Amino acid sequence: MLVQDKATQKVVDDRARWSFQSIKNIIEKKLKYIAYISAKVEKKEDIEYFMYENMVVLTGLTFEKFIELLKEGVIMFDIRIGAYKTGKNKGKNHDHGSGFRISKKQLSRAFQIEEI
Repeated sequence: MLVQDKATQKVVDDRARWSFQSIKNIIEKKLKYIAYISAKVEKKEDIEYFMYENMVVLTGLTFEKFIELLKEGVIMFDIRIGAYKTGKNKGKNHDHGSGFRISKKQLSRAFQIEEI
């Protein structure tokens, strides 16, 4: 796996690694059923309110399909580190961990989708 600068596509690091077995275990144990929920968001006096509109259940992801979509660039690796822009932590960094991403448009390539 390569870590690249998004702007220049220059390789920053090529040492990020997971064993195939650890990825397979996660897919089989943690990603067997996923609920994808969409909601409208409204903010009143600095409080966010959510109105849930729709839910779908995603199933059927296999290790083989994951690797295929990763090779095609459909599934991407995301490092989720940023800095607070406001509030008491302004300027401090926050790390939401790393993860794999797939766009909403591509979900049907990875999963069977059942609308609830």
